[in-house]
Amino acid sequence: MPLQTYRRKRHFERTSEPRGSAALERQRKKSAAKLQFVIQKHDATRLHYDFRLELDGVLKSWAVPKGPSLDPAERRLAVHVEDHPLEYGTFEGVIPEGQYGAGPVLLWDRGTWTPVGEEDPRQAYKRGRLKFELQGEKLRGAWDLVRMHGRADERSGRENWLLIKERDRFAKAGDGDGVVTRRAKSVKTGREIEQIGVRRRAATPSQRAARVKIMAPGGAKKTRRSRDRLSAQAKRNAPSREPDASEIPRARRADRIPNFLPQLATFVDEAPVGDEWLHEVKFDGYRILTVVNDGEVRLITRNGKDWTAKFGPVAEAVKGMALPDAVLDGEAVVMNERSVSSFQLLQRALLEQRGAEIRYFVFDLPYWSGFDLRECRLDDRRRLLKEVLAAHLPGGAGGPIAFSENIVGHGAAVQREACRLGLEGIVSKRADSPYESRRTRTWVKSKCGGSQELVIGGWQESQAQGRGIRSLFLGYYDSNGRLVHAGKVGSGFDEASLATLRRKLKALERPTSPFAAGVPASRKGAHWIEPKVVAHIAFTEWTQDGRLRHPVYLGLREDKPASEVRREMPKHLARTTAQTTRAALSRTKKGIETAPARAKDDRRERAAVKERVPARIKSKSQAPEVEGVAITHPDRVVFAEMGVTKLQVAEYYSAIGPKMMPYLEDRPVSLVRCPKGPGGTCFFQKHMDIRGLRGLRTVPIKESSGTRESVIVEEPVGLISLVQWNTLELHGWGSRAEDLEHPDKMVLDLDPGPGVTRQRLMEAAFTVKRLVESRGLIGFPLLTGGKGVHVVVPLKRRADWETVKAFARSIAAEMVEAEPDRYVLKMTKSERAGKIFVDYLRNGRGATSIVPYSTRAREGATVAWPVGWAGLRKTEAPTLTVAKAPKTDPWRDFVKAKKPIKA
Repeated sequence: MPLQTYRRKRHFERTSEPRGSAALERQRKKSAAKLQFVIQKHDATRLHYDFRLELDGVLKSWAVPKGPSLDPAERRLAVHVEDHPLEYGTFEGVIPEGQYGAGPVLLWDRGTWTPVGEEDPRQAYKRGRLKFELQGEKLRGAWDLVRMHGRADERSGRENWLLIKERDRFAKAGDGDGVVTRRAKSVKTGREIEQIGVRRRAATPSQRAARVKIMAPGGAKKTRRSRDRLSAQAKRNAPSREPDASEIPRARRADRIPNFLPQLATFVDEAPVGDEWLHEVKFDGYRILTVVNDGEVRLITRNGKDWTAKFGPVAEAVKGMALPDAVLDGEAVVMNERSVSSFQLLQRALLEQRGAEIRYFVFDLPYWSGFDLRECRLDDRRRLLKEVLAAHLPGGAGGPIAFSENIVGHGAAVQREACRLGLEGIVSKRADSPYESRRTRTWVKSKCGGSQELVIGGWQESQAQGRGIRSLFLGYYDSNGRLVHAGKVGSGFDEASLATLRRKLKALERPTSPFAAGVPASRKGAHWIEPKVVAHIAFTEWTQDGRLRHPVYLGLREDKPASEVRREMPKHLARTTAQTTRAALSRTKKGIETAPARAKDDRRERAAVKERVPARIKSKSQAPEVEGVAITHPDRVVFAEMGVTKLQVAEYYSAIGPKMMPYLEDRPVSLVRCPKGPGGTCFFQKHMDIRGLRGLRTVPIKESSGTRESVIVEEPVGLISLVQWNTLELHGWGSRAEDLEHPDKMVLDLDPGPGVTRQRLMEAAFTVKRLVESRGLIGFPLLTGGKGVHVVVPLKRRADWETVKAFARSIAAEMVEAEPDRYVLKMTKSERAGKIFVDYLRNGRGATSIVPYSTRAREGATVAWPVGWAGLRKTEAPTLTVAKAPKTDPWRDFVKAKKPIKA
């Protein structure tokens, strides 16, 4: 009964694992067919790999904690477990909770195996030394399984063996975990194990604290009795059918709540237009992320403080909802008699411990029941959030938990009505926006009046008896880290707030003023403090000399560090919304379809194309704006063959800017400027005067000729500024300004010579991919917009320029050595006919490479497009144009893929 142990451990009415057929066992024992092997990746109590060899009609099985390795020096522990039925060789799925081995099982490799040597494999197995060859989809070549005599697993008493790769042509010295890391997907379905399912494990408080930054420890430990009570409550309150996130596009399996901070909104001068925007009330309270983990509820502020105890009634209400693991995003507020949120009332409720007055308005759901939803559309997340509240708060109106409703479109009208009702303002969010842990332009806030956080630098004594404080000196930090005086506030205090202020400020006294300038140090009755306390201030406007007009003290902000306080200046949000973006791309595409593709030097054709462009602009004063930047000569044809105008180029960058910025931020760039388009004179420019240009800054860089200022694009509007200055290409450094001497990416440029086919070029790109992965790194393909392909490798910033350059050269040299008839290391044109120049020289200090999504100064309106490896195979032509903007970013995992170059 070889499968007796296997069957005794399983309840086949609850698990989909195969029971096993005795007839198949007998048949395979007598069969002369090749023996099968299978390796399954199994995320049970801990992640491991189950190695199984067919022998005597069953699968002999070993659990290999770290998985197989192609390095003969790596002797991998293999714990012998019970035999499994042959049918188990095709099993892939989830073993349910409460069953033996609960968790997802992925079919990692399969094939046949052949015993090596003259000894019968049954005898070799009993003797504890089994030699064999594998012919699998991932593993091949000679292997050993060796029993470790006298050593057994301490918990189970099972035999410990070693799985060892023998030295042959399939071995890879130094590969370590390379094969299981590089080739993680199922050979049966092509899925990752996270896509099959997750294994829910109980986590200790210390594990939870390490797991999620926003889940700071500090909550009291639950007793078994309280946990049992919560479990009983959960059973009573749990909905009959839990809202399901699995079918939401871009939802990703995640067995742990990921480490992230809240998304923040950019302050803008007016609400955006367009039906792609959702508008919500801007609440005047505390931003709170509510984390539900293993039944425990924590309320976390935007900078990671645990305020569960402060908002006790809200925490209890969430606990009573009996939610699975989740993260809710919302605002804790107190409403006044006009149902408008009031920060002063919230402060008073907290001081006087009147938590029952606090309401929690939730507006987002970045994590739900085993799914990370941050890459999903906002409207999909909010739709699921409404289902969650409906399921867990049946008839729950009037309680402390409420959904923050929104209005679609009509931004200007919504803002006017909000101001008429006395609200602080509105928050507008793109319906298609993902959830990003930073301040973005897909979430924007427009205010009805002035209000912001400011740092208290001191106070002035009051002559009134018992008051103590007459006014507060306020300030904010500038870009150089200096505390700038913003004026005083002397109204809005009550007795309770004054008592709190006196106690806090007295403990921080210092002899000198913390302000850089603007406040006389000898001010009568002035007391100076360390600038560590933040106040929330309402005001009507800023004066011309940078002071607050009619300020009112609303309360202290304990959820924001003083060092982060800056003066909030409203930005102008681009009017090029999704509607105008689509129109821009449509116009470009129409130009492509209607303009005949003829030789670029055919003057008559250029003239004909130019005549077809409507003369919309009659004077400079009528210049249209894109993101607030006036585009002069908007109808000038930039790409003559395609009929693409300067305005269309600006609109393209407005549409693609948010996707482009992650590859531009803090990175010095060099520019190709073409005042008359690519058909005229173009020039390469490393340094330029950016005075008067929005969205740009400069950084000093030491060069052989001295220290010079290089341009950095600080925000998407900077791209429009560069278009106005006739920029058609952006080439970025391999490092960022904060650490210029340590690159965070490596580029291998495949430049085909005459006679090289596209098929050969694609094969070269996949060769680079394989070589990069063999060194433990990940490459991303970029269609350059010319004839070549870049393979870009994200790096952790540890190696210097010389090391990265030498590393890149080693890959190029390996390609040339292996196939000298295909590849060359020299750029000499006479040696490149029919060959591909593997250019590693872009990895030196000061060298640059084309930025993803940049236009190219070439006829055809081509663009440097990032693609995935699957997309690289499918792309029919080596170039794409501004008319074919991708809907998603195929490089969205680029930053996560950063790894260091290993010695």
